[in-house]
Amino acid sequence: MIYILNSKNSAFYTLHALGADIWQYIYKDYSYDMILKSLYREYEVEKSVLKADLDSFFNQLYANELLFKEDGEQRDRNSNLGFAEDSLVNNAAEVFDFEVDTYDNIFSLAVNNNTLMCLTIELLDKCNWRCSHCYIPDHINSGFSTKEVFSILDQAHEMGTFEVILTGGEIFLRDDIFDIIIKARSLHMRVYLFTNVSLLDEVK
Repeated sequence: MIYILNSKNSAFYTLHALGADIWQYIYKDYSYDMILKSLYREYEVEKSVLKADLDSFFNQLYANELLFKEDGEQRDRNSNLGFAEDSLVNNAAEVFDFEVDTYDNIFSLAVNNNTLMCLTIELLDKCNWRCSHCYIPDHINSGFSTKEVFSILDQAHEMGTFEVILTGGEIFLRDDIFDIIIKARSLHMRVYLFTNVSLLDEVK
């Protein structure tokens, strides 16, 4: 796993397995074709499928401003994405990419770069339990709307938030809880769930 901090927008990203390998290829100054050929040798996957997955990954790098397309006429004719034939590293954002052994290292980097690393969202007050140690006096508030939660997550992403804690009340009382989790993960956030898990079953 590689953790990446984009110094332009202070956003954290994590790259796992194949994504981490591709990122290392970029920083070894591999061209798009070289990366494709290297992956084709390593994985037993049809070349067309591998190319489609690689293009999708590069599009995500573009969307998150970790890679930029070159202007000009020199393009990789084997790709419709406009990768430079000779090099990709010159088009990569100024980033700090590193393997992290401890949470403290990530936290220190976030502090040094004034990044809002973690966000806690209390999704609702309602709960199906009445624990004696609970700090919530009443369990009547249904909390934010889905639209409001999505807006909070989008704003946090723009601030570079790396992880989000979803708490309540009991979060699985919300019909949209999985939509919220999917939304947070789509923004590359690490998601923590504070729940009593009593409402989870094989269906959920």
